[in-house]
Amino acid sequence: MTALLGIPSNESTVACGHRVALIPNNGSWFEIERYCVSFKNFSQCWFVIGEVDKKTGALKRLEITKPFEGDCRQKEDELRTRNLLEELIPPNSTVSEIRENILNVTGGLMLNLTFPNP
Repeated sequence: MTALLGIPSNESTVACGHRVALIPNNGSWFEIERYCVSFKNFSQCWFVIGEVDKKTGALKRLEITKPFEGDCRQKEDELRTRNLLEELIPPNSTVSEIRENILNVTGGLMLNLTFPNP
């Protein structure tokens, strides 16, 4: 992802990531993760949404959102992220609603990969 953002691989960066949610849905697990990278005066975050088959454990789909402004190093960003997640993942929401909320906030998908059944 850093290459897609134009960050040279030989440059020093600060990166972080964590699981946001793991949700069962119709024979699949949806895992949502948030990642960030900081490079000089440039900081971006993105969400990764993965769909995994419950029975086989095979990855069915992987989606990466467009990057948005964020940072690993700032305490304020952690609080901002928590508030954003409360907005994106309200109680009793469906996977489809959560996905749409994330895409609306980030501006859509950067990558959408679908894998064939094993």
